[in-house]
Amino acid sequence: MEIKPTVMVIADISGYTKFMSLHRVALLHAEVIITDLLETVTHSAQFPLKLNKLEGDAAFLYCDEVGDDPAAAINDIGNQIVIIMNAFADKHRLLSERSVGGCVCDACRHIGDLRLKAFAHYGDVVIKTTNGFTELGGEAPIVIHRMTKNNIHSDEYVMASADFFRHLSKPVYPHEERGTESYDSIGDVDFVAYFPEARDTALPDVPRLTRLTGIVEALRLFVVGIMGRGWRSKRAFANLPT
Repeated sequence: MEIKPTVMVIADISGYTKFMSLHRVALLHAEVIITDLLETVTHSAQFPLKLNKLEGDAAFLYCDEVGDDPAAAINDIGNQIVIIMNAFADKHRLLSERSVGGCVCDACRHIGDLRLKAFAHYGDVVIKTTNGFTELGGEAPIVIHRMTKNNIHSDEYVMASADFFRHLSKPVYPHEERGTESYDSIGDVDFVAYFPEARDTALPDVPRLTRLTGIVEALRLFVVGIMGRGWRSKRAFANLPT
């Protein structure tokens, strides 16, 4: 067990709760879609970021190899966040385009509602290994998880705490807004919210399959997805050191 200055990032899919509140067949297909998107997020992250764990609709990443000057690591991770956001947007667009005129299930009809939010914080973390798993303790991990609950009126942004953004040599995105959130037992957290440029999400209006055909297609794609992940299982998140 040791205390180390650590950069933390949470990549959180917006709209997850509503998206997963579906009937059984759609729920199976929704799980495939969310898994594809989270795999895109984790495969886009590179060293020094490491995957700590998946948290339902989010990936919790960290970097504990900061050195004496955190600016280099934080600026690298700031650039990585943009890469992750862009990779998610590209995958999201691809899944949305593939759904046009296809499956009629609620999951496939609402892929377009999903977005990605990222949260970044820097602070001292208690790092301990238990049964081969790395656990992050202390106040800093609590702070970044509290940051996911905020009053930012958007579903696509990067929220960086003052402890993170003060080391940045340039903003994550040009459009930014500063603010303060207050959390019980923690106090005030100053932050900057960075907003990517709006992207065109319009898709062709094509009649979808009938419900029966759509259900069959949803089951088929679910089976294909399961088989594909089984084949890829040995290399899942292989680019992320543990």
